[in-house]
Amino acid sequence: MSPLPVALVLFAGQSNALGYGNDGPAPYTPTPRVQIWTDLNRNGAWDRGDGFAAMAPGRNTGTPRNPRAWGPEVAFAKAWLAAHPKGTLYVGKVARGSTALARNDGLDWSPQSRGELFDAARTVSAGMRARLARPRLDAVFWMQGEEDATRPTWAAAYRVNLQGLLAAARAQWMNDPRGYVGLGRIAAPAVPHSRDVRAAQAAVDRADTHAESFDTAGFVLRSDRLHYAASGQLALGQAFYDRWAR
Repeated sequence: MSPLPVALVLFAGQSNALGYGNDGPAPYTPTPRVQIWTDLNRNGAWDRGDGFAAMAPGRNTGTPRNPRAWGPEVAFAKAWLAAHPKGTLYVGKVARGSTALARNDGLDWSPQSRGELFDAARTVSAGMRARLARPRLDAVFWMQGEEDATRPTWAAAYRVNLQGLLAAARAQWMNDPRGYVGLGRIAAPAVPHSRDVRAAQAAVDRADTHAESFDTAGFVLRSDRLHYAASGQLALGQAFYDRWAR
């Protein structure tokens, strides 16, 4: 995928998409040329009262529970700006820690779970596209799977569940049946079934010509062996950009 002078992208997933625990200063200077979908009505929800504002890591890149968190969107935006002396990057971000792709009794990402995270991402993407009068998103970047790696049944179902998510995301988030999806393959040595989820992510990549995954096993983790440190988050965002832009 070649870089675009104006781009609409969505980051989605669980704590490593959010940047959990990563609330120190970010190596980034806010600019009007990078806009992020922001909780402008300050109700703590992803809804139609939100809108774009200049991305300011630590101020509008987190969630109400983790307001100062910043994640892969920082390095991604820096790389995009370096490649584009003109134009604007528009970013959406829907991420919540400890959320599985497998449908369950808690908050999850299953497209069958009405009113939960899949629908939140659909609301954000629809709002972004409507605000800019653009027909589709240019890319989705998915960083998730650690929660599914905590249970053998969820890990065993991850390949089928991820294939279903990508099909539904292209139809309902992207409005593009061939939309590009970048996938970070989890590291997460602290959870017991991470190898199974990683294998499922790689298998989905091989079978899907419009998805691309990469290994995060070498990215620096925090002491919990689950969440990426700041340098790991920067590596994650750079990897998402590099593979999409080439």
